Amino acid sequence: SGFQVVANRLDRNLVFYQAHAAGFWGARAGEKVAWDKLVTIAEAAGILLQNQGIETQWKNIEDAIEWYTKAGWQLDQIGERLFHMENEGGQDYGEILHLLRKTYQKMLDAANQAFSELLHEKRHDDRPIKLPYAGESLLEILKEKEPTAVFILDACRFDLAERIADRLNQGEPELRAAVQPVVAP
Repeated sequence: SGFQVVANRLDRNLVFYQAHAAGFWGARAGEKVAWDKLVTIAEAAGILLQNQGIETQWKNIEDAIEWYTKAGWQLDQIGERLFHMENEGGQDYGEILHLLRKTYQKMLDAANQAFSELLHEKRHDDRPIKLPYAGESLLEILKEKEPTAVFILDACRFDLAERIADRLNQGEPELRAAVQPVVAP
């Protein structure tokens, strides 16, 4: 497909784009190339490639949740970045952005449909999602009697939780922030 060809090429050249974005001449060139935008586009293509058709591998709800909490949130994050990108500096990435956005939307629809079907199969279970309740997890954390801050975010913003934890951990000698998926009653 057109997506496969474009995405493979972008993904293959990511390191090259990153080097140019960081390079001296990237900032000094007379006819500037928005290398940083190209890096974002190539990263998006790689993430889309890695996750294409992932929903076909899910056998149960736990598989879907494990994928989302380990890697799927990155798909949401890159999708958001794609939709906020605009053409700048005279560079026309319109066709590529359109292709990646369209692919992202199709992948999101397929994943959401697959997850809904898995949930539908468990509609009669008292607890279809086998994750600890938020309150149970908080009790365990608070038993440690260490200074603790807790952020509770909706699952639709798991990517935001990961970004917050990443920022809190930057420059720290040890891991201070972690994200834990839980359910609410």
